[in-house]
Amino acid sequence: MGRLIDADELMTRIRLNYNNHQITNAGAIKDIIDTTRTAYDAEKVEEQIEGMFGCDPMYYGSEARWAVDRAIEIVRKGGIDG
Repeated sequence: MGRLIDADELMTRIRLNYNNHQITNAGAIKDIIDTTRTAYDAEKVEEQIEGMFGCDPMYYGSEARWAVDRAIEIVRKGGIDG
């Protein structure tokens, strides 16, 4: 599955590039899609994840801290596992 993107931003960027004759092939559209922002505020999601667990290793253990850190990495990558 791909990542959630801002459809309004995507359409605006495609229109602008099309009107400027910068879309010449499918690769150009792929580049636009790849650089379109995610449809959520990654920083707010990170704050929510941290806030849910507090992540005190003494209380939750190192496995919980690892899981939270991994979840935040995924959020930062826009949901793309890499």
